[in-house]
Amino acid sequence: MDSGIKLLGYIASALFLFMSVMLLLTMRQSGHMRGARPWLWSTVLAAAGISLNTSQEYLPPLLSFVIGNTLIVMAAAVSAFGTRDYRFHRPLPWRSMAAFAVTVAVLLAAYVYLFPSNAVRALVVAVLTASICLWHVWLLLAGSPVRPRARGVVQRRFRLAHAIMVIGLLLVGSVFVARGAETAALLARGMTELPPSGAPQTVFVVYSVGLCGRLLLLIGMVVVIFDELNHNLRALASRDTLTGLFNRRGFTEAAAGLASMPGSLLMLDLDRFKSINDDFGHEQGDRVIELLARCAQATLPPNALIARLGGEEFCALMPGADLAIARANAEALREAFHRESMALGHSRKHTVSVGVASSAGPMSVMVPLMAQADQALYRAKREGRNRVVVADEAIPA
Repeated sequence: MDSGIKLLGYIASALFLFMSVMLLLTMRQSGHMRGARPWLWSTVLAAAGISLNTSQEYLPPLLSFVIGNTLIVMAAAVSAFGTRDYRFHRPLPWRSMAAFAVTVAVLLAAYVYLFPSNAVRALVVAVLTASICLWHVWLLLAGSPVRPRARGVVQRRFRLAHAIMVIGLLLVGSVFVARGAETAALLARGMTELPPSGAPQTVFVVYSVGLCGRLLLLIGMVVVIFDELNHNLRALASRDTLTGLFNRRGFTEAAAGLASMPGSLLMLDLDRFKSINDDFGHEQGDRVIELLARCAQATLPPNALIARLGGEEFCALMPGADLAIARANAEALREAFHRESMALGHSRKHTVSVGVASSAGPMSVMVPLMAQADQALYRAKREGRNRVVVADEAIPA
């Protein structure tokens, strides 16, 4: 093997190890992300496989060719299955992958020790790796690479990551397709041993193209994981940790996307919540808050935007709902919470007061809409609690 190509192989191994460290550090920050762990393993397998394959002058064929090429093929397969898990939530079949690895190793060993033919060996590796790369491309392109609810820069970055991964896979796949086609043509002419691969410069270019493809694939993976990290951080910043509902910030951001629609707003407040904490303890108070959140999610329409604004105060934005519909939903929620609160085992039932306001036009008038719902809520409190009060009239269009 030419010294320049060997150097390129060792550089590739070092880069893969570096990228695996980058993936590991990113994964530790982003938490559990589907597909990330197989991607990490694929980079480690690729680094080990390329290193062994490059060292064939110093190692026996079992290590340099059989194990080295098996690891390279498995790196491609594990990476593709990681993408399948990431895109379609189908976990990596570890037992099947182990069986596939053994099959590839036995097949390559047979061609090394039983039927010595480096042309056949090269064809087997080329066909397997090219096929996996093409399947990997299909996994990335199947369906629309769109993150739900993503907009603007986030969506463009998400598409860019997919494009980078596809380009990288096509580069890697093209190298193995070309290698497989060349080898198949030689075998068709009765040649079982590959001749020298041509000028060192040409081989170096081919190896460089394959390396660039692999690095592009890894860069795309890192971008995807960083995107997931940013998504998780934004979700944490916009969610209430106790109930999982939107917090005030998350509600404001989500409601902005519904500003062009008419609809109604509910303002909810747990009655005598301080006495709940005083009589039953703060842990039981948290259980009451969680119960109200569950009742709101169960009784309000699926498109309702529900948030815990702070303490015992909640709100729910219902796009397209007029005052009558909003009042009916509010009554259903109040009754469900009053009924279900007995399951907490406390000595009394708990209640909630609700204020309802509606906008006949776009809900871009969120400030006056919330003010109306707040006033209706205060009236519910003054009139004895455990009731729904509707604002006098809807905000005109």
